[in-house]
Amino acid sequence: MLCNQHTGVYVGGPVARLGLKLAADAIEAVALCDGEVIARGHGDDRALPRVLSELAGEVPQPTAVTVATDGFERMLATGTGLAPVAALRLAQAGGTILPPTTSWPERLRRAVGGVRATLPGGHDLTGRPLAELDRDAVIRTVDEAVRGGARDVAVAAVGSCAVPDHEHDVAELVRREFPDVAVTLSHELGNLGLRDRENAAVLNSALRCSAEVLIGEVEDALAGAFPGAAVTFVGNDAAALGAEHLRRFPVLALAGDWRRPRAARPHSRRRRERSWSSGAATGSGRASSWTAARPGHRHPNP
Repeated sequence: MLCNQHTGVYVGGPVARLGLKLAADAIEAVALCDGEVIARGHGDDRALPRVLSELAGEVPQPTAVTVATDGFERMLATGTGLAPVAALRLAQAGGTILPPTTSWPERLRRAVGGVRATLPGGHDLTGRPLAELDRDAVIRTVDEAVRGGARDVAVAAVGSCAVPDHEHDVAELVRREFPDVAVTLSHELGNLGLRDRENAAVLNSALRCSAEVLIGEVEDALAGAFPGAAVTFVGNDAAALGAEHLRRFPVLALAGDWRRPRAARPHSRRRRERSWSSGAATGSGRASSWTAARPGHRHPNP
């Protein structure tokens, strides 16, 4: 039994909810019961197990734990914690379009590294193939990336939101030939714009390994203090993301840190900042633009 410090009424059973905010230099925890704050905890960024163990002695078993973090956005801001990625674009053979990540800030391009390639494939607006998928070229490109240290592949095909066949074919091929390599498919993340989907897929692949570490640390700390508690993470649009879903798509939590939406920047600067990562939809199950899409701050597809 726990006494509500405001009403003096004793509350029994697992009725508490726990919120965690993981910031760059501090951890904050708040336990609520019937909308009332019943306990708080805080510590430095390495003190999560201690903070949770202290709360475990003060609050009942929570029915749900919600975690907000700015960790993924900090990785982009600092260029640290990003893994090398092989970015494969499937488009019409002989096209003159710019290669993947061309418009990215140079420091992020260096941090992500990896191989960039435009290979035959994709579909037009009517669903007809733009080119036959070159499976041998896919294997050669991924093999080069793996020999260079990459363990993640991002695939973006023209027209894949309507016909994702070539993206699925590449994923099946890569998983068969390179079992240790993870694959992100652009049609599972972004909207109709090719570069939007492509940028979201590459960012997702670059964040995947660090996301696995962060989620594992949170789960281990919660298992020690509140075993069995259901945990969710805050997504870009304030949606709740399960741990397994976030492991697959960490880019969905780039702006999941519970901060107030930033004031709109001048239009010209906003357009420059969105040029390399713009347009990814902010709805449920979609990726947000790094600089522009946060809860309450949407932007149209360019």
